[in-house]
Amino acid sequence: MFFNKLKSLLLLFILIGPAGIYNTYGQAEIVKLGMIVTSFEENKVAIDGAQLAIDNANKNANQELFKLVVRSCEGPWGVGSKETVNLIYEDNVWAILGSLDGRNAHLAEQVAAKSHIPLLSSWATDPTLSRAYVPWYMRCIGDDKTNARVMVNQIFQIEKHTKVILVSDDTYDAKMSAESFNKMAGQSGYKIDHYYEYNKLEQNLISFSEELSRYESDAIVGFGNPDFMNTLMIGLNKAGNERKFYSTLKYLEDDHYFDFNDTSFNNLVFITPASWLLDPGELFREDFNKNFGYYPSLKAAYAFDGMNLILGAIRKSGFTIEGIKDNIRETDLVGITGPIAFDNLGNRKGTIELFEVIEGALRLVE
Repeated sequence: MFFNKLKSLLLLFILIGPAGIYNTYGQAEIVKLGMIVTSFEENKVAIDGAQLAIDNANKNANQELFKLVVRSCEGPWGVGSKETVNLIYEDNVWAILGSLDGRNAHLAEQVAAKSHIPLLSSWATDPTLSRAYVPWYMRCIGDDKTNARVMVNQIFQIEKHTKVILVSDDTYDAKMSAESFNKMAGQSGYKIDHYYEYNKLEQNLISFSEELSRYESDAIVGFGNPDFMNTLMIGLNKAGNERKFYSTLKYLEDDHYFDFNDTSFNNLVFITPASWLLDPGELFREDFNKNFGYYPSLKAAYAFDGMNLILGAIRKSGFTIEGIKDNIRETDLVGITGPIAFDNLGNRKGTIELFEVIEGALRLVE
């Protein structure tokens, strides 16, 4: 019943045609919506997710009302600021969707703060982003602090693990996730037994996995890019690891849907929106594949939901650029990643779910 209702609400949201804005000749003016990404290659799936939302809106309006303009942060450090400025002052976008790592998201947020252009983040989980208190900054993905709270509760309070090791690669996002988990554990009265940070320039990942497998512990919590995480888990399982490995789906998927039908991922417990693994996610993946020829990862779903939130705010504002700021935080959506609403800091509200892989099959952790 719930998912039938969700599909109906999502379909209704997409089918509502915007009134649009028109010039003196009665022709529809195109509203440009910006997207800033870490790189075109790494974020192709997110770009396609945002484009699908815009294509749906234009199709259901029977005319081109919206256009996606994408810029990348590729290049020397600081390019993210310049390209965000270009989206606003050269491309004249009404709002910006960001599919960024945490460091570049901070740069984009600084520009949004000064320009008063709404910025909706669909991938950065760094909890410090919302502490800048920019009223027109939001994120439609749960932050590291929220994820850490759920994992700490499951690991220490429910499953009663006492010897937990924490591991990450040396990327900014992974280290921020690890820091949030470590801090949340400490605030809850628990202690991490050991923290390993993998440096790809100084260490061999296979040797690193073997070292980790020899360390006595009840559970492992890990964060890092998908190549690192998948290689690490496969290496641990080959070494006979039977400990549970905790993470989030953000760190497990690359561009494509993650296939859990592999015993190499047994004992994996991860955070993900339940709707992504159930009917709404399946319908979205099939539609996405029909349009782009491949099955997407969760990153595309967050970009799709984020762009639909922006489109909803534009409709709610009566197609006025000034009104988007006032309406975007009040624009709720039942999306592919579940119900979306924001707190007073622009963080996503709501519950998140844990899933476990047992013999190549997924199980919702109750």
